[in-house]
Amino acid sequence: MLFQNEMMEPRYNLSYVIKETGIKADTVRAWEKRYHLPQPTRTESGHRLFSDYDIETIKWLMSKQKEGLRISKAVNLFKELETEGKHPIQSVLPGLGLSSATYTTTQNREILPSLNASWVEACLNFDEANAKLVLNQAFAQFSVATVCTDIIQRGLAEVGKLWYQGKATVQQEHFTSELANRSLQSLIQAAPLPIRKETILVGCPSGETHIFPSHLITLLLRHRSWNVIYLGADVPIDEFQITVEKTKPDLVVMTAMRIVTAAALRESAIFLQDQNIPLAYGGGVFDRNPSISNRIPGFFLGKDIQGSIDKIEGLLSGKIFIPKIEKIPLEYNQIAEIYAKSNPLIDVQLSQYLEDNGIWEQFLQDNWFVNDSLSQEIIAALKLGDLHLIDADLDWIRNLMKHRGIPDYLLDEYLSAYYKTVQTILKEDAQPLLGWLETRLNK
Repeated sequence: MLFQNEMMEPRYNLSYVIKETGIKADTVRAWEKRYHLPQPTRTESGHRLFSDYDIETIKWLMSKQKEGLRISKAVNLFKELETEGKHPIQSVLPGLGLSSATYTTTQNREILPSLNASWVEACLNFDEANAKLVLNQAFAQFSVATVCTDIIQRGLAEVGKLWYQGKATVQQEHFTSELANRSLQSLIQAAPLPIRKETILVGCPSGETHIFPSHLITLLLRHRSWNVIYLGADVPIDEFQITVEKTKPDLVVMTAMRIVTAAALRESAIFLQDQNIPLAYGGGVFDRNPSISNRIPGFFLGKDIQGSIDKIEGLLSGKIFIPKIEKIPLEYNQIAEIYAKSNPLIDVQLSQYLEDNGIWEQFLQDNWFVNDSLSQEIIAALKLGDLHLIDADLDWIRNLMKHRGIPDYLLDEYLSAYYKTVQTILKEDAQPLLGWLETRLNK
């Protein structure tokens, strides 16, 4: 059985409606214009999209015509029954009536925070059964898009914030993330078959393992009847190129959450540009560092997931164009290569320096991710043409240390050691890396 608001999801084009009901296209247009029944939504390109509710409404009106009623009389009867609470197509779509979410959207939205809190609580308690029960209750009252964004996506963010503040464990965060992604996978599998001819590839660039945004985009596009091929996490550039050549997509959508994967995304974007295939992209790293979007040859979708779907449709219709990007100075790529070759030696000497000065055990035991990720972020930031892109991540780490009760001056000692090591090994080849480190230390 369809969930109540799923009945109202716009999924089908006019050709599908004609095939399903046997009605003529002109008749549908005339009914919509004169009687406002059915009431399809419109894409940015102006195409009609019909829901299951619209299709059943058309079938009901046609059945009344066969019984001898004029269409105007049938429409009046439909609206009278609706007003009286005796919904004309309730027997076909169970649960539909004046008490459904269709008619009480504003009132029902007031319970979303409560459902969100219940879902988060269940996840923090590792209670999968109750978490599923909360989602089932939500799906019975709201659309798939609303539940996924206002409960699951928001809940994920809240649990992530609790982990950052030291109020939730990494296991609780991982459990919530896994449960959220499995919920979306089930919804994607249950989504209606595509009826649009264009093909959209959705996935994550090399190294990116955070799949929830790309999962959600896939689900929302499937519910608008788009033909989506979901590639998943961590798509290597060479395999990505083979897939593109084989599937010949009309659009590629990718999401990145870190500076390192934003640099990998840029590599994929350059390949797509050479193939004249448009790219749309988004992700948390662009929220933290908006300037990165000036360096990716594609269209930035913004923060709002649901709004991004309209933008994707606008790109496919040719109503939205990809902006020009800033060129990255050649010297940055050259420095990135020099740094990458010297990085193993830098790590060895840095480790020795930290150990000799008593910093290693005290700092890196609780912050191993700094040493592991900083070198990767430096290379990525150089490839993106701006080392200051790392600043937001270092500030994030500093605040994380405070939440964990770790003295944040240790981060400055670590960066100072890093500066001396790089200066010793790379010397004049280290600019602008040394300049950036100096700025951080002075700050």
